[in-house]
Amino acid sequence: MNHEITVVIPTMIQELVNPLLLDLSQGLDLPGKCIIIDNSKGEETLRMVRTPFPLLIAPKPRGNIGVNAAWTLGMDMALSYQNCRAVVILNDDIRITKHFLRKTMTALFNGPTDAGVFSPRVHTEMKHFISEINKEGEKIKPLPIEGRQGCAFSMRRDVIKKIPPIPTELKIFFGDDWIASWLRHYKMLWYVDYDSPAFHSVGVSVKSENTKNTIFAERPIYHKKLKEAGLVDWREGIV
Repeated sequence: MNHEITVVIPTMIQELVNPLLLDLSQGLDLPGKCIIIDNSKGEETLRMVRTPFPLLIAPKPRGNIGVNAAWTLGMDMALSYQNCRAVVILNDDIRITKHFLRKTMTALFNGPTDAGVFSPRVHTEMKHFISEINKEGEKIKPLPIEGRQGCAFSMRRDVIKKIPPIPTELKIFFGDDWIASWLRHYKMLWYVDYDSPAFHSVGVSVKSENTKNTIFAERPIYHKKLKEAGLVDWREGIV
């Protein structure tokens, strides 16, 4: 068990998170702790599968606090553990390989010195994910991406402490943009570890009118908060 790494999973659907917990349970390295942020509807308590590592379910908030607040809550809880040196944020609809945490720690602590965040190589088609699993062992060096990847990412403790919390007015979107913009401010980059595949079962909700309306409503708030912080969006370069 690797007590230096804590996994945070915001979840709304129990049926999605349990397969991910099984993936983590079968890993070559196990997390010191896994924190579940329960954003599910209703009053029922999530029924989690048994895991060989401590599984903590954060006190259920009233209603869905949104993914960004869930990230902030999870990271705050993780950093309260003295042994925690890194935090991994995973969507509940992510699937990973048994090598995932080991490769994550290697990338975080032995990777490029200008790396602020690492993501696995995320596939949205299972056949491509399986193909990459079959090629595991071929070493491909991590490369920076022009952007961000909020469905699965990891940060060292020292990087998390540099970045101010995501503004509470941003409920669902632009949390990863906020992190990416602060990384650019500190002249750090968001990397993808191409040697570490993952699968993301992207939901149809991302294409819904409600989602589009939420993005439209939160975009000006995001840019306002960046301006107040003296930043520009990561797409526009470093302040």
